[in-house]
Amino acid sequence: MLTTEGYRAGAPRLKAALQAFQAESFADDDELRWLWLACHTARTLGDVRAWDELTERQVALARQLGALTVLPVALSDRLTVIAKELSISESCLRNWLAQDDADVSRSNSSRLTSEEKRELAELRKKARPSRSVPQEHADPPVNMTS
Repeated sequence: MLTTEGYRAGAPRLKAALQAFQAESFADDDELRWLWLACHTARTLGDVRAWDELTERQVALARQLGALTVLPVALSDRLTVIAKELSISESCLRNWLAQDDADVSRSNSSRLTSEEKRELAELRKKARPSRSVPQEHADPPVNMTS
C-alpha cells in the first residue's frame, strides 16, 4: 500500500496493523513467524519505540524456541537498533563485537586481540629505521655568504 498509494494513504493502516499485532496474543511459533514483518513495518514507519520492543521480543523468542535459523536475522535487526541508540554505524558496532570476541577468545577468527595489536605496533615502531642521520654522516653546514 505504501508503494501503490503513497505514505499518506498507507501509513495509518500500517500503524493500525502494527498496534493490533502488538496487542494480540499469539502462540509462540505464530508470533515468531510474523515478528520479522512487524519489525520491518515498525522500521519503515519510523516507530523506533515499537521497533526496539519488537526486535527485543524477536531475539528473546528465537532464543527461547531455539530457532537457530531466525536468530541471526533477529540479532542483526537488534544490532541496528543498538547502533542507532549509540549514534554509531552498524559496521562500527559489529567491529567492536568482533574485537570483543577476539579479546575474550570466543571465536576462532584470525583477528588479533587488542593486546596483540599493541604488541605488534610496538614491534613495528622498534623495527622502523630511524629518520635522524647520525652526526658522523651529516654534511658540514654550507656557508651561503661567501
